Amino acid sequence: MSEEYIIERLTVSEKIAAIIVTYNPDIEILQQQIEILLSQVQIIVYVDNASLNASRINDFISLIDKERVQIILIENEDN
Repeated sequence: MSEEYIIERLTVSEKIAAIIVTYNPDIEILQQQIEILLSQVQIIVYVDNASLNASRINDFISLIDKERVQIILIENEDN
């Protein structure tokens, strides 16, 4: 079965999600990861474990088209 066929058959209650867990990620690599995932999933759960560059991560995530994918941001207070 092709991936396109499987995605077309999804109902509202069936969604594909990706979970990304990071601590002080390289922002450029994180951007590439998320951009690749945008065409593959409907939900991205992003878990940040108290990164020192959290503000840059939040800036990037705020620019993502929320019509395209649902972003769930979890910010932990420590790693």
